[in-house]
Amino acid sequence: MITTRYRAKLIGDLYTDQLQKVDKVLDVGCGNCIVGEYLSKRFSLKLVGTDILFYPKVDIPVVKMEGPDRLPFEDNSFDVVLFNDMLHHTELKKDLVAEGLRVGSKILIFEMEPTWIAKIVDRVLNFFHNPGMEVPLAFFSKDEWTQLLEQLDCQYIIEVVKKPFKFYPLQHLYIKIERK
Repeated sequence: MITTRYRAKLIGDLYTDQLQKVDKVLDVGCGNCIVGEYLSKRFSLKLVGTDILFYPKVDIPVVKMEGPDRLPFEDNSFDVVLFNDMLHHTELKKDLVAEGLRVGSKILIFEMEPTWIAKIVDRVLNFFHNPGMEVPLAFFSKDEWTQLLEQLDCQYIIEVVKKPFKFYPLQHLYIKIERK
């Protein structure tokens, strides 16, 4: 789908400095795997995906999650853990971020801010990507992310992503989290 490939390039451009010299990357909530495949090729990564649902459209290794709040990997298995446009699909954000810190030393998050346009776009796009996916629209604002991350023993930065063009309808956040 063209929206996924466009989003993959947007995410790749945003993560360039963070993925240049890393090796093992986990893509949590990898969905159809198109973003993971793009990042894997662009940065020559050993990328593994994981998701509760299994519907890859491309060939990357995917390990099915056994539950919504536990990553099926050993401690310190990855250099970087990615949460790309998926944390708004769960109320278990804190648990998943804590799990990300358990299995990796750095987390990169790309998420939409909670606007009415984001909610409409998410419902429509997810209907076409995977009609069976839950879409609770549990978006967090920058302040809500700050509150959540203050509860974890980590260092973080949260940035509002510059829109790729003037009338781009969504506003995204970029969050980088590292262990202390």
